[in-house]
Amino acid sequence: MSRVGLGRASLIAAGIATSAMGAFHFVLPQLFGWAPFLHPLPAELRWALIAMNAFLSLLLLIGGLANLWVARRRGPQTALPQVAMVTFWTFNARYQLLRPFPTPGVRWALLGFAVANAALYTLALWAPATAYSPACLCGA
Repeated sequence: MSRVGLGRASLIAAGIATSAMGAFHFVLPQLFGWAPFLHPLPAELRWALIAMNAFLSLLLLIGGLANLWVARRRGPQTALPQVAMVTFWTFNARYQLLRPFPTPGVRWALLGFAVANAALYTLALWAPATAYSPACLCGA
C-alpha cells in the first residue's frame, strides 16, 4: 500500500470510528438508563450532564464526518480536522490514564479506542491522504 493509500485508509477508519462514537453518544443516556441516576441530582446538574453529552456527541460526529470529507477530496487540503482529532483523542487517552474509567473491562476498551484513534489520525497526518500545501496545515 502506498503512503497516500495508507493515509487515506487510516483517515477513513478513524473518521468512521469517531463518527460512530458520536452517534452512539446521542443514544447513550437512554440506552444505559441514566434517568434514575440523574433524578436525585439538582436540576442544573441533570441538565448539564445531558447537555454536555449532546454537545460531545455532535462534536465527535462533525469531527469524524469532516475527516471523512477530507479523505474523499483530491488535491491540496487542510490538515486541521486531523490535527483537531489527534489532539482530542490524545487528550482523551491521557485523561483516562490519569483518571481511569471505574469499570475494569470497559476501562481498557475505552482506553484502547482512544489510543487507536489517536494513532490512526497521527498516521493520517504522517502519510497524508493527499498532498497538503504548507498554507493548508493551519486551515488557511
